[in-house]
Amino acid sequence: MLTQVIVYLDGGANVTGFKELHQCCKFVLSPYDHKSQKKRGDVKWELATPSQAQWRDSHMSLKDTHFSWEDHKASEKLSEIYSIIGNGPRERRDGLHLDSAFKSGAHIFLTSDIGNIWSHRHVLEPLLGFRIFYPDLEVNLVKEFINRLLA
Repeated sequence: MLTQVIVYLDGGANVTGFKELHQCCKFVLSPYDHKSQKKRGDVKWELATPSQAQWRDSHMSLKDTHFSWEDHKASEKLSEIYSIIGNGPRERRDGLHLDSAFKSGAHIFLTSDIGNIWSHRHVLEPLLGFRIFYPDLEVNLVKEFINRLLA
């Protein structure tokens, strides 16, 4: 039986209404987002496992990094992710988020990106093994899914 649900937060994901879930959820946050996006007082969080990042992606000093550069490797899924969402400059960062969630063992991916991530969820979910939600519209669905996972 699952005792803790891993929830990946992309940089703009709305986490209002999820604070009460911190006892049953482990919230992980992208290591690629700017410092200002990491101020997520609504929930307790920790950094997710990185994907194939470049130094310019990290937005943190060397002393603040929690992973070795050996950890900054793509999973076997990254090329398939790009085949679904595209591989231009904008999609590159989206792919890193999705791959980071996969490497972190996420059960849920909360995104603010309707156009490039959420709209491809039906193809991405079976590939990556986690559910993708747009919490602004699906907060009740997220909570129901968490309850099913923990039942």
